[in-house]
Amino acid sequence: IGTVTNPGRFIIVDISNPTSPTRIGGLTLNVGEDIVTSVVVSGNYAYLAVNTGKMIVVNVSNPASPVRTGEVMTGEYNEIIISGNYVYGSTLDVVNPSVVQVIDVSNSASPTIVGSVTLAAGEINSKSLAKSGNYVYVTVTTSPGRVVVVDVSNPTNPIRVGAAVLNSGENDLRGSDVSGNHVYAVTLSTPAQLVSVDVSNPTIPFRAGVISIPEGSGRSVTAIGRYVYVTVDNASGVPAKLIIFDVINPASPIR
Repeated sequence: IGTVTNPGRFIIVDISNPTSPTRIGGLTLNVGEDIVTSVVVSGNYAYLAVNTGKMIVVNVSNPASPVRTGEVMTGEYNEIIISGNYVYGSTLDVVNPSVVQVIDVSNSASPTIVGSVTLAAGEINSKSLAKSGNYVYVTVTTSPGRVVVVDVSNPTNPIRVGAAVLNSGENDLRGSDVSGNHVYAVTLSTPAQLVSVDVSNPTIPFRAGVISIPEGSGRSVTAIGRYVYVTVDNASGVPAKLIIFDVINPASPIR
């Protein structure tokens, strides 16, 4: 878990007993590294994106005593994902097109950006990424929103190959995930919209379906098989919710 503190902290929680999670270890970051925006874990290492435009590597082989091992200057990310020896991030620039970066983390002491691609004009302020096979799917906060497809089969030369433009009002995409031939993304709007995008042809992705979520603004999406799990919040103080959708028919998600 990453915190928003001064400085930020990385905390490890034992969930072997889901009814009684226990904090077992933590690491305080450096001065100025105040906001941990995303955390991913693979094997004995955790990777942290922080607000200073940096990705930090932490050895978690001893969960009670995590150790910082390396870092690399990137752009500022809202989310990072990992696949094999590579971490993927996309910048939060609100003026210029987002840049998708590929970071080689095979050497935990010296992570290195090995490839990058700048998205098209207007594709700014990326909020989430998802990966399946040779493709990374990036959501951007255009109006309307877009899901951009990047071919990362060659990590040193990622290529933007296509994008699906959503309908009017489906703006400010936040969380997303991919399952099979579909990407699922949720909007920050109230009511939120869960949109499915068919990516079976990566060069011509298209909006396949949508369902409205009246409870509040969309935050995160997890897709597992035929089910999609969406978190929403409500600024008026109504408790946040986890909502489950059946997407056996991606064109017509069912709550």
